[in-house]
Amino acid sequence: PITDQNENKIEMPHIINEGYILEDDYEVTDSLYLNGGTLNLNGNTLTVRGNLYHEGGKLRVNNGELIIEGNYYLCKISGDAGNENIERGEGKLELTKSSEVLDIEGDFIIKTKNYENEDLREATIYLAGDFFYSPASQAKALQLSGNLKLVLVGEGEQQTITDTIHACNIGTLIIRGRADRIINFKVDYSKIVINRLEVQSPVQFKTSKKNNFNISYARIEEDLLINGDIQTSYTCDVVNSHLTINGNLTNTREFYLKKSKVEVLGDLVMKYNATLNIDDTESEIYVSDNLEIKSMGKIEVTNGKLVVGKNLIQTEQKGLFVTGGTVEVILLGDVEEGQTVKIQGQGITLGRVYLEGPLEKYEFDENVHYTLADDI
Repeated sequence: PITDQNENKIEMPHIINEGYILEDDYEVTDSLYLNGGTLNLNGNTLTVRGNLYHEGGKLRVNNGELIIEGNYYLCKISGDAGNENIERGEGKLELTKSSEVLDIEGDFIIKTKNYENEDLREATIYLAGDFFYSPASQAKALQLSGNLKLVLVGEGEQQTITDTIHACNIGTLIIRGRADRIINFKVDYSKIVINRLEVQSPVQFKTSKKNNFNISYARIEEDLLINGDIQTSYTCDVVNSHLTINGNLTNTREFYLKKSKVEVLGDLVMKYNATLNIDDTESEIYVSDNLEIKSMGKIEVTNGKLVVGKNLIQTEQKGLFVTGGTVEVILLGDVEEGQTVKIQGQGITLGRVYLEGPLEKYEFDENVHYTLADDI
């Protein structure tokens, strides 16, 4: 089932130092060591029942599937059993086609001199364990971008994503597996960039530092708690779920809710071309601090409930913020004693307003058009 570099049909050894091409699906019953040469899956499935130790050489998935029932060490391992050290290796992994699959039931450790962004630009990676990346230099930032999908399928209480130098840049991140687990991001740089986020299992995001999440597109269908600030730069759909952001949310494009609740435990900033579409009367956006409208267009909300803890301020002269239909605007007035709640901006029209404090506690700008619910 295996062809060596001289085109001879052989059985593949557990320690590889030269080139091999799979001619059919193949199973390694123990751990596999790739130290040199090129291992080409050639459209077939290679199953490793133990760990894959990839210290040197090249592994080309090449339209195939690689299943590892243990850990994938794309690095050099030294030391005695139970006291191993992870050192920088010279292995190279190529995932360059959308049909390719890498399925790791353990951890994925990348610490190699031969990582290039173009090597991991397609395919799907299923990961049940932790992910660790240590770049060879500042120029080798992790870019799991393009059409590459990282699917976290862990069944444990938590999974960890570690990048020792750079911003963590993930093309598509999909959350599946055990409900209510914790995803820990240990990223030294301030920003965690996710081009597309799909939450299909309840999960909590934690960071080791005060990292910011920059998410282009998000499809959230299960409960998600994120500890950190978020900026959405394209579309965020929250459907039948509860999104909690323990920080600030900055929305610059489309934000859509359907039978959901979004809690922002900080400020909500709507800027640039932001829109807010609440599909039904059951959905709610709760903002513990300030709602800031900096959008240059018109934001019109006609359904649901909008709860603002402190101030509602619109600063962009060309922008409009309008609530009408059945939407309820609830101003809690959670400011310090002696202060007033400010509702300011010449483009604000509020159709049904509930005040949780006395009227004199609220300072409505003369340009703001509003109707108190008691007057309807």
